[in-house]
Amino acid sequence: MQPNTTDFIAQKAFEATKNHWKEFILLPLLLSFIPLIPMIFIDELQLFGLSNFNKGLIAIALVLIYMIIMICYKNAAAFWCQNIHKGKKFQFKKGLIYGKSRFWGVVWTTFISIIKVILWSLLLILPGIYKAIAYIHSIQVSQLEKISGSDANRVSQTFVRGSGMLRTIGNLFSISTVVIFATYILFAVVFLASFLLLSSNPVAAEIVTAVIISIISMISGMYLQIFMNFQYLIYRDENKSALTKMKRRFAKMR
Repeated sequence: MQPNTTDFIAQKAFEATKNHWKEFILLPLLLSFIPLIPMIFIDELQLFGLSNFNKGLIAIALVLIYMIIMICYKNAAAFWCQNIHKGKKFQFKKGLIYGKSRFWGVVWTTFISIIKVILWSLLLILPGIYKAIAYIHSIQVSQLEKISGSDANRVSQTFVRGSGMLRTIGNLFSISTVVIFATYILFAVVFLASFLLLSSNPVAAEIVTAVIISIISMISGMYLQIFMNFQYLIYRDENKSALTKMKRRFAKMR
C-alpha cells in the first residue's frame, strides 16, 4: 500500500479505532447518554413535580453540557491520534487534560470558520464550497497547533493547497462514500432483523433497533473523525516548512 494515499489513511484510522476502541468508540457512546438522562429518569422527575418548562430547561442544559464535553473529547481524540501517528505512548489522561485546555480555541475557530464560509457562500456558491474545503482542517490546526480563528483558517488553506485541493476532495468523497455505503448496509440488516422480531415483541424490537442504529451512526461518525485527524497529520508532515514559517509570522504579529 502506497503511503499517504486514501487507502493508507483509511487503514491507519481503522487500526487506531480497532486498537483503541475503548477510547474512540466506547467512551463517546457512554457520553451520548447524557442528553438522554431526562428520558431515562422520566418517572423520577415526575416525582419532584417538575413542570414541562423546567423539564425542558433540564433537557437543554444537558444537551449543552454534552456539546461542551464532546468538544473537549474530540480535542483529546486529536491528541491521541497525534501520539499514534508519531509512534508515542497512548496517553489517555494527558489527552483529556489537553482536550479541555483547547476548548475555547476550538469554539472560536469553529465560529469564525462557519461565519466566513457563510459569507463566501452569500457572495457565490462556488467560493463558499472552495472555502469550506480549504478550511476543512481548521479545527485540527486549533486542536494541535494552538492556533485559533482566522490564523487556523490560513494554516488549513495552506495545507490543503500544498497537499492538493483535488486530492482532498477525492479523499473526502471516497471515504464518505464507503462509510455511508457500509452504514446503510448495516442499517438494512438491522431493519430486516427488527421486522422479523416485530411480530413477537414490537416494543422491544423498536427499542433495540433505535439503540443499534444509534451505535452504528456513532461508530461511523467517529471513524470519519479519526480519518480526518490522520489526514491532517499527514498533510502537516508534507507542509512542515510552511507551518514553521507561518508560526513565526503569527508570533511576530503578536
